[in-house]
Amino acid sequence: MSRKDDFNLIDLTENIEKSTEELIREVKTESANERTGQNTTRSGNSQSRELNTDMYGGSRSRNGQQSSERYQHMERRYERQENPERKSYREQSNRNSRAAGEEEMAKKRKGKKKSSKAEKKLKRKVIKIAVVVAVLFGLVYGGVYAMVGKVDYETMETDYVRPSDVEKVSGVKNILLIGTDARSSDEDGRSDSMIVLSINTKKNRIVMTSILRDSYVEIPGHGSNRINSAYSYGQEDLLIQTIEQNFKIPIDSYVKVDFFSFIDIVDAVGGVEIDVSEEEKEWVNAYLNETNELLGKEFGDGYLTSAGVQTLSGKQALSYARIRYIGTDFQRTERQREIITAVVDKAKSAGPSAITKIMDSVMPNVKTNMKHSELTLLVMKALTYVGFDMEQIHIPVDGTWKNATISGMSVLQLDMEANIAAFKEAVYGEGVTTTE
Repeated sequence: MSRKDDFNLIDLTENIEKSTEELIREVKTESANERTGQNTTRSGNSQSRELNTDMYGGSRSRNGQQSSERYQHMERRYERQENPERKSYREQSNRNSRAAGEEEMAKKRKGKKKSSKAEKKLKRKVIKIAVVVAVLFGLVYGGVYAMVGKVDYETMETDYVRPSDVEKVSGVKNILLIGTDARSSDEDGRSDSMIVLSINTKKNRIVMTSILRDSYVEIPGHGSNRINSAYSYGQEDLLIQTIEQNFKIPIDSYVKVDFFSFIDIVDAVGGVEIDVSEEEKEWVNAYLNETNELLGKEFGDGYLTSAGVQTLSGKQALSYARIRYIGTDFQRTERQREIITAVVDKAKSAGPSAITKIMDSVMPNVKTNMKHSELTLLVMKALTYVGFDMEQIHIPVDGTWKNATISGMSVLQLDMEANIAAFKEAVYGEGVTTTE
């Protein structure tokens, strides 16, 4: 499908924002005007009642004594007779009272009629907004569905049955992010990074858990080895089984990106701001040599000229994330999480249309086992998720591992019980943040 034939979701998202805001402003203005009119009517009625009361009170005060005396005199004189004047006065008073009552009722009916018309008009506006939003939501869903159709969907063909001690908790979705070192779309590569992204909708929290690749674990069907060997033996299927069986955390799905996907993601948000040390700067430039060759760029293109806080482009951020020779693998995974956090922070400050642009550029470079409908719903909820708190941990956690050499390999030997407990506490409990 050519670029011109794509569903223009970016323009649609921008139009939704504008249309919804205009309708809401219109309803608010209409409601405010109606309230003002009602207040004016009530104020006029109140003043009229006060004026009538004052006039009646003044008349009663001046004539009260005379009326009382006259009435008593007439009562004594015409005690047993019908008084024509009195009868006429009473009838006139009754007619005046009825006329006044009818006039008051007419005013009330008129006010209710006006109020009823305003309420109906306001209801029509609200219904109009609801219909527009529903239609636009359907269009957005269709647009997002078309957009995620660009994702490379992969099926997982396995007879693996999740062990009973790997408990699924409602309200929590665990997505395995796999970063491979593949240099081309035809190459599988190795699992260069493994991060479990846990979305906890009950606590409005996202936890990123880096699993260090030298962690010595049991790989189903292959004995004990470094955990990144699981991907080499059996790709995503076996890596997910290995994580579940060793750490008792269920993996719902995976998302896989390679070098080029990583570059596109960072460039889509306009780069990330990172504080680069002098030593890191030298290694970034060293890794850029290979990246430039892969991208067909000139030697030295994108070299960092100074250390300090600066905005890294996609390929510069990739080189920063790949640094192995400064510190341990703990620092390396920390740099990877730092970049992901910076990307998310950029997305948080962007509007819906900007996020749509980011996703539109990223989707063609992503591989996942999520079906299009599932991925569509996940993307639709992304605007909510970017507002969640974000926490980071690494496995193994501090104080739960030791360096060891097994079968000639340098590995990290883990206290499995302690790491299982820490992993679950971070994802499901109050959360912990560990740093090296």
